[in-house]
Amino acid sequence: MKSYYSKLVGKLKNKILPAKDSVLGIDIGAGYLKLVEVSLVEDEPTIKAVAINSLDKNIFDEDGIANLELLSHILKKAIEVNGISSKHAVLSLGGRALFAREILFPKMTSSELQEAIKWETEKYVPYEPDKYFYDFHIIGDAENGKEIRVMLVAAPKANVENLISLVKSVGLKPFIIDGETFALSRTIDAEDYICVDIGKLNTQVIIYQGGVPITNRNIPLFGDSFTRAIADVLELDFVEAESLKQRQKNLVTVVGQTEENTNVQEKLNEMVDELGREILRTIEYFQIQKREAAFEKIIISGGGARLDGLVKRLSTEIRIPVEIHQPLQNLNCEKSFDKQYLQSVAPQLAIAVGLAIRGGEE
Repeated sequence: MKSYYSKLVGKLKNKILPAKDSVLGIDIGAGYLKLVEVSLVEDEPTIKAVAINSLDKNIFDEDGIANLELLSHILKKAIEVNGISSKHAVLSLGGRALFAREILFPKMTSSELQEAIKWETEKYVPYEPDKYFYDFHIIGDAENGKEIRVMLVAAPKANVENLISLVKSVGLKPFIIDGETFALSRTIDAEDYICVDIGKLNTQVIIYQGGVPITNRNIPLFGDSFTRAIADVLELDFVEAESLKQRQKNLVTVVGQTEENTNVQEKLNEMVDELGREILRTIEYFQIQKREAAFEKIIISGGGARLDGLVKRLSTEIRIPVEIHQPLQNLNCEKSFDKQYLQSVAPQLAIAVGLAIRGGEE
C-alpha cells in the first residue's frame, strides 16, 4: 500500500516541472532555522538533506526579520555545509505575520467570488490597506447549502518581501510562501484533529476540520518556559538548562507514578498539566460553537514536543488519543542519515517537511 506522502506526490507528479526535481522547505522560527530538502522525482518522496541551526534573538524584532544580512549568512552556510542542491525554496509565515480566516459567501461563480473578495478583504484583514498580499481558497459548501466556505489568507507585504530578498540573496528561487498551519496539515494523515505546535517562544493549538485549519489559539506555555523552569529550580544558566532539557530522560512523569518525583519533575508536571487544561479549554470553547465536532487525535509537534514524558502525561489527562508528531515516518531517507537522530528531531522539522511537500503541487 502506498504511503500518505506517496499518494500525495502521485497526484501531483504530472504537475512537477522537470527542472524542479527537488524542493527545499525553509522554516524560520524564533530560535531555529530548519531546512528539509525533498526529492520529488519518484512516486516516493525522499529526504535528501536536513539542517537545524540555532538563531540569535537579535535577528528578529516585533515586526519580523530585523537583521537580514546575518540571517542570509546563516542560511547560506547551512546550505553549503549540508550539501543542499535544490534552488526552489518554499517558505512559511505564521503568527502575527499571517492572517487566516474562514468566511461565508453566497454561492457565485469563480470570477464573481474573486471580485467580491477584492472588496471585502478590508472588513476582515487587520493590516493597513494596500500593504498586504492576499489569497483565498474555496473549502466547500456551508451546512445551510446556500453559501460557500472560503479561507481568506493575507500577509503584510513587508514580511513577504523580506522572505523573497532572503532566499534570493543566497541564490535560491522563491517558489511559494505558505502558512505554517497549512504546512503542518500536509504532514498529518487525518481529517479532524488538533495539532499542538510547541515552539521556542510560542505554542499554537490548531483545530483542523476536514484537513483545514479552522481556528488557532496561542497559549503562554512554550519551549523556553520549560527551560526557564529547569534553570530556576536547579539554579542553572539558560544554556545549561536547555542542554539538560534536550538530553535528560523522564523529566515529565506519568500521573500516578509510585516513585517520588524530584523538584524539577514536580515543576514540569505542573506545567504540562496546565498545558493539558489549556488544550481542553480550546476544545470545549470550539465545541460550544460546533456541538457535533469530534476529533480523531491530538498531535504534539514542534521542538517542545521532544520534552521527555510530555506526551505520555498529556495522554493520561486527555481522553482524545495524544501522540507525538512523526512527519518523516512515511518518507524515504538517504542511507547516510542517522535514523535515530532523524526520529528524535522529527517534530521540530514538521513545518519544513510540509513546505517541501507543498512544492510538488505547483
